[in-house]
Amino acid sequence: MAAGGSNPTQEPGKTAFKAEELEQLVAPIALYPDSLVAQALMASTYPLDIVHAARFAKENAKLKNHQLSEALKQHPRG
Repeated sequence: MAAGGSNPTQEPGKTAFKAEELEQLVAPIALYPDSLVAQALMASTYPLDIVHAARFAKENAKLKNHQLSEALKQHPRG
């Protein structure tokens, strides 16, 4: 399908983005390293896991190395 063309699966009254609009939307992403973009995309798939991880990190901020590893093993989501 060409950008901006008709898509039979689209809802009536909604139009697809034009190529220029898509480029403007995604161009800033190209400024970041691929590995960071990959992590951000994975994180966006599981937003609740990010919340749980942030809470765990905050609650266990003083733990380091072996102690942190052990706390992660005991964590229900770990």
